[in-house]
Amino acid sequence: MKYIFKIVFVLFISAHSFAQAPAFSLCGKTGDCSMTWDEFIKCKKELVTTDKNVSISSFRLTVQKLKKKDFVFLEFPQKGNAFSKASLDMIEELHKDKKLGSKLEIDAVEVVQSGKAAKKVPGMIITLNLE
Repeated sequence: MKYIFKIVFVLFISAHSFAQAPAFSLCGKTGDCSMTWDEFIKCKKELVTTDKNVSISSFRLTVQKLKKKDFVFLEFPQKGNAFSKASLDMIEELHKDKKLGSKLEIDAVEVVQSGKAAKKVPGMIITLNLE
């Protein structure tokens, strides 16, 4: 029985020690987070890598749009680390028209390091407090 507990303990420690740290931040926040509309508007809309030796080559921004009782999701493929003007214009227009949902998702994030192939890293979901 002690042997089984030791194995489980080692596996538990191993799993937690190899957990992947966030590869980037947005508005100073990493991982799934929430922010107010004012925080979102005031911050620079670009992904900042946590490792200075890598850079963001591309990502996909998905915007939740309210449509009567349902939601529609608008996708904006992005090159580089900054939100495109088209995606920012759409977010601001949806907010002005009170049709912006509370979720923004950043996924399909690819980071590159000179001389190495691009690799995908976990994205994030931003919950906007729109009130």
